[in-house]
Amino acid sequence: MLAKNPYRGKYVVFEGIDGSGKDTQISLLEPELIKKSIKYVRTAEPTTFLPTGLLIKALLRGRYNFDPRTTTLLFLADSHEHLRLKVIPHLKKGHWVISSRSFLSTLAYQTTLGVEEEFIESILDRLDFILPDTIILLDVDAETALSRKGKEKVKQIYEEKDFLENVRTAYLKFAKRFDFIHVIDGSRDPFEIAEDVRRILGFI
Repeated sequence: MLAKNPYRGKYVVFEGIDGSGKDTQISLLEPELIKKSIKYVRTAEPTTFLPTGLLIKALLRGRYNFDPRTTTLLFLADSHEHLRLKVIPHLKKGHWVISSRSFLSTLAYQTTLGVEEEFIESILDRLDFILPDTIILLDVDAETALSRKGKEKVKQIYEEKDFLENVRTAYLKFAKRFDFIHVIDGSRDPFEIAEDVRRILGFI
């Protein structure tokens, strides 16, 4: 079983398909954290400071054609080292860690690609992953998400409407399993969503 966060800090993750508004909501949350004098670090997966994360970004742009299981192992390796080198050290100090994506992204995307859920969960267990205290799942349909990303020059291999809709379904399935995952309608005004986020985190 995945372990709960045993450290003093709070681990908060924003999840959802690409274009769901994760980075926007993290940016809207930051002033609230500053106002309340909460020490925090903002981070994301895939990482940008590890070679695993850089390889993943190249893979997502279509430079490599890995087997889905190999891709899964790469995502989990990056996530594990992210936890070990950045997330956990800050949690030990009592800081909040605000992350865009976590292990849940790997579960949702890679099972949609056909990788067995049991395969992923066995690795999560063996590598002693810890659970976030709170996951905010921003739920939007694929059409909305893709319209938001339409202006981006760099396209990623997972940006197909039917595929993203299936990932969305997977996210919602996993959300029913964990009581710390809060599903929010991500198609609304960003400031309305931000108010829901503050309420979930106990700020209002």
